[in-house]
Amino acid sequence: MKFTLSCLTLLSVVYAAAFPPAADRVVSAEVYMGGNHTSDHINKRTPGNVRLCTAVGFSGYCVTITGGTDGGCIDLAFDLDNLVSSFGPDPNQSCMVFNAHGCADSGPTPRWAGPIVFPGVRDLTQPFLSPNGHQNAAFNDLISSYSCTFF
Repeated sequence: MKFTLSCLTLLSVVYAAAFPPAADRVVSAEVYMGGNHTSDHINKRTPGNVRLCTAVGFSGYCVTITGGTDGGCIDLAFDLDNLVSSFGPDPNQSCMVFNAHGCADSGPTPRWAGPIVFPGVRDLTQPFLSPNGHQNAAFNDLISSYSCTFF
């Protein structure tokens, strides 16, 4: 009985370590791009917010990047670069996503997707339709940067 209990305890510790709880961070664009994206600092939400998650349905590891500028480019760091499966801008924004840093239209196809507007795209593993009628290819795990304009 003690052996079974010990084994079950060990297995639960191993399972918990293998599947940590989903993280959810809010960080300013300035702090994020400065490389301090792992900070637990809480930021007030401002215009230019975008929520990015590593799993479909806005789940997994999620970061809400706040304070993006109108037309500015946000490069993703190692924690999200080529790992995003859900992308959601706040209302009154239209965003383009790119498979290269610097919001560059280069690299393998597809190179960009969008525009993406609120509530965003819950499943980037599937093709999606933009509000302007543009049919976008699946863009899962391809986003390296994004740019949003406000309206």
